[in-house]
Amino acid sequence: MRFKTTVALALMGLIAAPAAAVKPSTWTHETEADFTGAQTTDTLVNNLGEIQLARGAEAMADLSGGKSIVYDIARLADGRTVYAAGPEGELAQFDGEETSSVAQYPGAQVFALEGTDAGLWVGISGAPSKLELRSGEDLAVQRTVELPESVRYVWDVIRVGDRLWVATGTEGQVLVLPAKAGGDEGAEPTVALKSPQSNILCLDADEKGRVYAGTDEEGLVYRISEGEECYKPFVLYDASEPEIGALLVQPDGTVFAGTADAKQARPGRLEDATEEPQGRPSKRQPDQPGEEPEIPNQPPKPEPNAETPSGDQPAEAAASDNQDGGNAESDGGDGEKADSADAAEGAADGDAEAQQAAKPSAEQYDRLRQAIRERLAEARESGSMEMQVGGDEGGSSGSDRARLRSRVRSSSRSRSSGSRDGNAIYRINPDGFVREVFRESVMILRLVRGQNGGLLVATGNEGQLYRVNPGKGEVTILADLEPQQVPALLGVGENGVLLGTANPGRIVRLSESFATEGSLTSPTLDAEQVSLWGNIRLTGRSPESTHVKIQTRSGNVEDPEAGVWTDWSEPRTLDLKTGSSAYLPVDSAPARFFQYRLSLHSDGGHSPTISGLSMKYLMPNLRPTIDSITSAYDNGGGGSRGGSGSSSNGDEPKPQTTLKVEWEAEDDNGDSLAFDLQAKPFGSDAPFVTIAEDIDGDEYEWNTRTTEDGRYVLRLNATDAPDNVPGQVLESSRTSDPVLVDNTPPAIESLTVEATEGGDARLTAKITDDWSPVAEVRYSVDSSGEWQLVLPNDLIYDSTQEGIGVTIDGLDPGEHVVTVRATDGLGNSRYATKTVTIER
Repeated sequence: MRFKTTVALALMGLIAAPAAAVKPSTWTHETEADFTGAQTTDTLVNNLGEIQLARGAEAMADLSGGKSIVYDIARLADGRTVYAAGPEGELAQFDGEETSSVAQYPGAQVFALEGTDAGLWVGISGAPSKLELRSGEDLAVQRTVELPESVRYVWDVIRVGDRLWVATGTEGQVLVLPAKAGGDEGAEPTVALKSPQSNILCLDADEKGRVYAGTDEEGLVYRISEGEECYKPFVLYDASEPEIGALLVQPDGTVFAGTADAKQARPGRLEDATEEPQGRPSKRQPDQPGEEPEIPNQPPKPEPNAETPSGDQPAEAAASDNQDGGNAESDGGDGEKADSADAAEGAADGDAEAQQAAKPSAEQYDRLRQAIRERLAEARESGSMEMQVGGDEGGSSGSDRARLRSRVRSSSRSRSSGSRDGNAIYRINPDGFVREVFRESVMILRLVRGQNGGLLVATGNEGQLYRVNPGKGEVTILADLEPQQVPALLGVGENGVLLGTANPGRIVRLSESFATEGSLTSPTLDAEQVSLWGNIRLTGRSPESTHVKIQTRSGNVEDPEAGVWTDWSEPRTLDLKTGSSAYLPVDSAPARFFQYRLSLHSDGGHSPTISGLSMKYLMPNLRPTIDSITSAYDNGGGGSRGGSGSSSNGDEPKPQTTLKVEWEAEDDNGDSLAFDLQAKPFGSDAPFVTIAEDIDGDEYEWNTRTTEDGRYVLRLNATDAPDNVPGQVLESSRTSDPVLVDNTPPAIESLTVEATEGGDARLTAKITDDWSPVAEVRYSVDSSGEWQLVLPNDLIYDSTQEGIGVTIDGLDPGEHVVTVRATDGLGNSRYATKTVTIER
């Protein structure tokens, strides 16, 4: 009964109130910032302002026995899932419901696992470090590879063909060994890369068998190719951040490199959500993987004849002065190095005759070098590629693995002042051109391939899993977990993605399927007055087997839980099958506050998408308000309203006859306003007389020459007639303080000029004005143009009557004409003359 009474009172208030305004207001929600404050359940809002269903996320297992971090996850050929836990090393397996320990490694850590058809390779970091190959039902040890004494950490292990590649520290080596179960038991691992950086942190490979490695200290990405007799390392990119935390290489050689500077992992977002619509990129992007960047009139790629250094030393280091272990840096100004190396490797893989036919002339080669220089210069200006830019050395991180990296890190070179906040994902295309596709205040710990060309990005230190789609410019937080870090990430086909977390340690499954139902409830929207609701328009798309429903409610207290609101309306289904807009009427009662709730439904295979929502509402027509009306004389004359009309240098004062009237007014409905300006004598019962009508601005210049002298009151009338129909127009008015109109100069009375002894003359006069205070009196002798200021007898000009008396000395004998000029406060001046004779 109470609820019905509340709604009835709201409706009665609308009936009794003035008629509704004609011009409606609009709420528009179409950017990420517009949905800030909304409550979401199994729904996500991406950086483009699109609402979609979230992926299903489920905590599968919590680590026990003092374990607080999952370092890595691997899937075996028989479908079993194993993981490396810490802080002290443990190998465990997970059957989908429970976890069980496989092996303990006291005093060591296990950071890296690699599942192969031969079994599971386990990278054990300790003194000494080693690799184990385990297989069988009980995952028994089949092979052990002792690593060199210099290897203190095994950071990553990948299999490429029939060989195993191992990223190690603290001497920055990539080792290679046979991956077979039997293997060459006595064979020593081969050093494929010995970098000046302390640690190689991550590895990945492309379809050509080239391996990519990311380092600490300098934030370098190496590419390692295999020659006839040796491995050929090459620095592909030098990031602004000091650490490459994750690599993902596409089959065509496009590299995504994620950085992990611990100092840049701060709470909160790096930037506020975008408030303005940014549009969406077209489907085809010129720098997408597998597509060539557009360089006008680009000549064929050359086949350079530069020799590649042999041995373990990286190509860059061997060519520099740092032969003794100094920093190996890519040359930020020598972009053709990268392209020459690419061309050389391409030539090694291709047909010799085709290479010879494609070999450019010297002129073409010069044109190519110039084109690359121009492209690099343009990239530096635009920020789409960064070469040799810097950042600070990373500090301790929130995860054990990152803390260990910090302990073993040697002093880093000083980074340049151009480093940016946060960590980034860089896309390095096969030609070596770099574009930043993601930046946020997180550490990027893992990268895996997502659907439709996207990336899944595991981060710390707020436990967020991102989806980044570089082609669409789309960034979405897929999961915001309680654990602080997500060090492990593994795609498991139709079963989705497994996440290994830290602090606390858990196994979390993120399904490839969408949640079957999710909702988004808007924050409370304030119309500021009891209002009528118009239709809601939603834009989006709803594939088959999906649909979207909407509900609304309203009330007159801001917090729905603190007072009585209407019930949620019955759900209404939106028709978005064609990807267009749908309009639905609002069933909720008129009120001041409003909420909507969107419910997204799916079969799990697809998700509906809402890309925009808007709703018009109409509050009762409200009377316009005038906050102020002020006036001042403004035509270049001396002095301001009621002030002195004196001239500072004796120039002739200019009468002030233009009164500039200004005002501030507003209309809560947003209606356009028109103004009338009126005047009447101050203190009079006479009616106001209109000076100007239908003014559409906020000022008016009144020429007072057409008005009799005196004090007046101005009245400003405001009307919302421009945006309302007759019968619904409302007006308001405001009067000004009294203003003075004075176009008459002061009177000069009792003027005398008499000769005195010694060739002097005495000037006296009485100056009076009916309205304005006397501002100044000056005199001139014989029209000399030099006007001398005279002080009044009481030494201050402060009234409408002033007496003056002054001695004019130094006059030559003979007759002289003395001119007196009296000026009032509004610049009106009167002149009078007297003749005086000075005796010889």
